Amino acid sequence: MGLNRPYDRPFFVIGGAVKTTGGSSQLVKGQLALTDSQNTTPNGVGIVSSTAGAPKHERRFSLRLGVNADQYNRSISNSSEGTPVFSLNQVKGLRASAPKTTEQQLDDIVVGYDGFDPAKSLNFRTGDSYFRFSVKVSGGGIEWRGASGECEILSVNVDIPRCDPFENCVDCDECADIDCRKITTELVEKLRDRAVSGGGVLSDYVDITPVFSCTEELDETPYQYYSIDVCDTGSDEALALISAQYDAPMTRIARVGATSTYQVLLPQADGSPDTYDQTLASIIKGCEDCPAGWSVAEGGHLYAFTLEDEDEGVDESATIEAFPNYVTGSVEKSGNDSGVGYYTALFSVELTSGQISTIVSNNPTITVSDLGEVSSICGNNKVTQIDWTAGEVCNATEEEYSIVLPDTVCGETRTAEINSAYPNLTVTVADSVNSEQEVTLTGTSGTSNLVINGDTYLVTFNTDLATTASDFVTTHAAAILTDHGLTVTSSGATLLFEGLTTDFSSIVSTNVTGDLDATVASSTVLPDRRGCQTRYITSVVSNIVCEKCDPMFEDYYVTEAPGAYEFKNWTKVSTTTFNNSDCLCGIKLVGKEFRLNAEEALRDQINFREEAVLVQASAGYPEEIREGIGRLPKGTEEVTRFSTFVPRTHLGGNLRNLENEGRAFNRELNYRGDYLARILTGTTTNIENQLKQYVQYTLVVEHDSFQGGFGNQANQANNYVFHVEVGRHKAVEDILNDIAANAGVDTVVALP
Repeated sequence: MGLNRPYDRPFFVIGGAVKTTGGSSQLVKGQLALTDSQNTTPNGVGIVSSTAGAPKHERRFSLRLGVNADQYNRSISNSSEGTPVFSLNQVKGLRASAPKTTEQQLDDIVVGYDGFDPAKSLNFRTGDSYFRFSVKVSGGGIEWRGASGECEILSVNVDIPRCDPFENCVDCDECADIDCRKITTELVEKLRDRAVSGGGVLSDYVDITPVFSCTEELDETPYQYYSIDVCDTGSDEALALISAQYDAPMTRIARVGATSTYQVLLPQADGSPDTYDQTLASIIKGCEDCPAGWSVAEGGHLYAFTLEDEDEGVDESATIEAFPNYVTGSVEKSGNDSGVGYYTALFSVELTSGQISTIVSNNPTITVSDLGEVSSICGNNKVTQIDWTAGEVCNATEEEYSIVLPDTVCGETRTAEINSAYPNLTVTVADSVNSEQEVTLTGTSGTSNLVINGDTYLVTFNTDLATTASDFVTTHAAAILTDHGLTVTSSGATLLFEGLTTDFSSIVSTNVTGDLDATVASSTVLPDRRGCQTRYITSVVSNIVCEKCDPMFEDYYVTEAPGAYEFKNWTKVSTTTFNNSDCLCGIKLVGKEFRLNAEEALRDQINFREEAVLVQASAGYPEEIREGIGRLPKGTEEVTRFSTFVPRTHLGGNLRNLENEGRAFNRELNYRGDYLARILTGTTTNIENQLKQYVQYTLVVEHDSFQGGFGNQANQANNYVFHVEVGRHKAVEDILNDIAANAGVDTVVALP
């Protein structure tokens, strides 16, 4: 601060709360008001909504900020913070400063194909040596998280498949292109898993995704995120309550003030989840009546009964309701087991031994158990329904995995047993490559033709249908096996054809003479079972890949095999093939945001920080080995930078020291480092969410005072700086603009 610079006196308005009526003693913590000393009320200095009409020379106005009025004593005042009384002609100016962007701009680079210039694509040939990719990371809490310094350089190598004519049985081209996706995918996986010295891996610090521009399309299933804001305690209990109403996994993704934000991911075809029904827990009734809006459920003495049903499953509650001192509506049937019903019921007073004897005498199959006293409770049937909000749409794919397991009993499958071990998967018996088809002969005489994939085989009736079928096998089996790869056998009047599934394209029966014909059933794929073993199969959903500004920047899909079963591993049925020679490839790296945002209790143990990891990269075929030099090696591949890190401004977490200065000036309060002390003195921060951005309004007021006697007058300008959360700033801006307009200085608009 320069010698002639006005003093800054900061104030922090909670939630943009401005009070325009009443008195100054009614202000609550963080609430702003314009007061007029010529307007007194039983509740303190009067609060006004405007300075219009007031003489400019009269010192009568003050801006006051409420404090926590409950915690005060002889050394701590509960008077509101505020400016000295000023006149309108002492107001010399009003300024506003607001953030220009609501999101950090991150380091965003692409090595290789950038979506514009095909010549930048990563290219690999069979004659190339190994390929090296290096990344330099810095900032963003690298050292704070345990790295060896303020920056770290990490490299990975990938071997390019070589063409070696001395080890191959076929000729190869040493200059043949390799599909760049295979090498690029391997590079991305190695980079993501590259260990960082402080712990963790590189993907903890940098988002690393491949850049693929290809003509192939994948079979994708769309998924959608849904979110919901709930006013709750933010505890594990609150998460359990909301999760209990839904089958899908639920996560809490944010907590601001008393509001929790929950998120769920569902297939888009399933639509939005049902509304969340938030209810209030019942409370035990005391001596007083239940609160307004609550209803009482009377307690009493609880008994358990078992009663044989005349007809199994019939509700016998009416029998119990006839017992003496029964509390209306309290009987509940818990279930039925082998003709015995289980019930509980309340009674206003304890049953006597004589009453129990009478109950048993009149109902010989009944048993009575005393469970003790149950308190009356107050319940609230009010249900608050909260709708889910649809969010980002992402995609996933599926891949099949199989496992071969021995049969517990030869010939019997174990699907139920295996499905119970994998509750989130559907496991079925795998189909083999073979199919079978039944052809059942009909009629009593004559001939017919069986046409198999265009070839005709004559069927001649002989004695009966079983003999006719046997004759067909003797005559044509060898030819059908040679011509079509199908084996044919007979059982009674039925011919059974078996073979590769691909060979079952068509079997047609046509009558020639007499009434001999056949019924051709549909072909059936056989289960994959041999040697008292069965192959089982299941589909596994891949990772979720969210849509980007261009499909080429989307991540690739990865699936993981289910856990081993009986020490046997699952095997992927189909693997990814790279057969598109027209692909253009690159690797995109985006530095991740880094935040330290401690709650009030930990603010002195964990400082506030919001920044991001800074990223540089190089790639190519190394000409020399340069280890441990501490400098990013020079690469041969093109690097395109899309953006450079620019932080957000006007963050609440960076303003807390100013808040302490304001309290020291306005109330002569020193900052208390002990959290409990701040609670007891009501000096917890007004900046409840450090990640919020704030608008800063500066009202310049020039006060005059007498110094060295009445003949000497000095002027001292003060900057009264009001900080208010973006989006809740309008009411503060309106009251300050009213002062400025009536003082004859320019008004401001912080944000449109």
